[in-house]
Amino acid sequence: FIINTPKSPISELYLLKPNAKIKVEYNSIDDDNVEAILNLDGENFIGHGSNKKTAKKSAFKKAVRALSPNKKIVFF
Repeated sequence: FIINTPKSPISELYLLKPNAKIKVEYNSIDDDNVEAILNLDGENFIGHGSNKKTAKKSAFKKAVRALSPNKKIVFF
């Protein structure tokens, strides 16, 4: 873990894009799943989960992996 310390995808995105306009919207897919749409300066990243928290985290992970030069980030 010393080399690849687990990071929060939300804080990591704010470090990558400190001045970005970030907006998250939620849609209920069905009774058991939620979709989070992360709009980052006009680019959308979609995450899914059993609740808003996990859906948001999934969307932020996708955004960080797409925008980060280090593709081997470990998230907690």
